[in-house]
Amino acid sequence: MRHRDLLTYIPLGCLLAILLLALFTWVGSIYGMEVVNLLSADGMRWMFSSVVPNITHSPLAMVLLGLMALSALDGSGMLYAFRGHTNAKQKNAMVIALLVLVIFAVAVACMTLLPSAPLLNPLGTLNHSPFTRGLPSVALIFVIITADIYGYTSGRLLTIADVVKADTKLIADIAGYFLSFIIIAQMVACFDCSQVFSLFSQGDFWFQVFQYTAYFLPLLLHIIVYYIER
Repeated sequence: MRHRDLLTYIPLGCLLAILLLALFTWVGSIYGMEVVNLLSADGMRWMFSSVVPNITHSPLAMVLLGLMALSALDGSGMLYAFRGHTNAKQKNAMVIALLVLVIFAVAVACMTLLPSAPLLNPLGTLNHSPFTRGLPSVALIFVIITADIYGYTSGRLLTIADVVKADTKLIADIAGYFLSFIIIAQMVACFDCSQVFSLFSQGDFWFQVFQYTAYFLPLLLHIIVYYIER
């Protein structure tokens, strides 16, 4: 059996987890456990009406940006340029790309560290500021831009179509992950709604561990299989 075939069991496993969770909350509610019965009328109404909100509240946007950044680094050749063995044109392209990245970093620093910087919160600190909220997504976007600049100046990406293909190839090749992602989003939301993790003394901590594992472990497996079978 190919590695990719094994990944098809991920959505089935998540569906089974949802079913077992629903049965557990039903039994638990009978025995007075502090859980929300997903098989009650209110629970079924919630499950029926929250499919799309569960996806919109998931880290889908960050997953897409992260995959685009990795795909751009790979497709532009920048990921492999750090290993060396590059010609003069590729070295010049690396200098230009890194210069753009440095200019971005200086600009962000100026908008964060200077007095009355616009990326600070109203109190003038970084706590819950636009900088801390937006840095992960903006950083990924600039990684994509930097990789595209490298690919274009090195001659690997010659047209806009080449750039688009380089930025999205990884997403297209692991498209099966997004079926799993949709089901994982429902599973995570069901665990959150059921309050099963509140049965543990550190319920919030273990739920966070479960949430990140549920989303990103299958993603990591898809990426590993992609590079093994490429």
